[in-house]
Amino acid sequence: MVKISILKRDNYNLQFVIEDIDSVLANTIRRALISEVPVMAIHEVIFFKNSSSLFDEIIAHRLGLIPLKTILKKYYPVDLCPNCNGKGCSSCQVRFTLQKQAIDTPVLVTSGDLISEDPEISPLSSNIPIVLLNPGESLELEAIAQLGYGKHHAKWQPVSCAAYGYVPEIIINSSKCTLCGKCIEACPQKILAIENTNLTVNNWSKCIVCRECINACEREAIDVVLHNDKFIFTIESVGALDVSDIFKIAIDTLTDKFNKIISKIKEIVINQ
Repeated sequence: MVKISILKRDNYNLQFVIEDIDSVLANTIRRALISEVPVMAIHEVIFFKNSSSLFDEIIAHRLGLIPLKTILKKYYPVDLCPNCNGKGCSSCQVRFTLQKQAIDTPVLVTSGDLISEDPEISPLSSNIPIVLLNPGESLELEAIAQLGYGKHHAKWQPVSCAAYGYVPEIIINSSKCTLCGKCIEACPQKILAIENTNLTVNNWSKCIVCRECINACEREAIDVVLHNDKFIFTIESVGALDVSDIFKIAIDTLTDKFNKIISKIKEIVINQ
């Protein structure tokens, strides 16, 4: 039976161990975290004035990669919006304006200069550089943000990290171990220690399976094995959504897809 143990969790980071699955399902979860969870990103930019040293396309690309706070319950994906049939409206899009001019000194245009029509949908940081305006240069534009998926463009990826690895187990043969301490010195993560005349493992999740401890032990008293049915996941949100919400949406999406496949298979079997 599948079991999940949380190792670390806050608004932006989640680390957990999941048991009784194989690498195929683990990778499916990883891909869903990256590509199946919608977030807001700037998708269209209308330039009214741009006398900077950068082409419109470069500035538009930079704007698209600025992470935006996302509230999923407030907006529809454009192609599913019941109010505009995919044409774009206030129910599925958020508009930003930007007006900046350098007069006597250079001016750095940043994400904080974007003014949103919805204060709840705004850049996660106000210090992301966009373009440097030299004296006499100006920039005026309107940007339109909408929900999208990472499978269509990286700007819609809700995570900056979604990775997994096999859970390592460090096995110590006490009958062979002389407590020489060579493995402790060799471990780059410093997770081995001697406690009460025993070699112990502290915080195994930091093990990077470098096997330096094995190489340092002449008596072959220590070994590191990997479990092919246990995986440690590390997820880091870009901040658009809470990391727990990202995980839940990804799992719900996979569940819905699997249920659709099962339903279709049942239809085929019944019709035969």
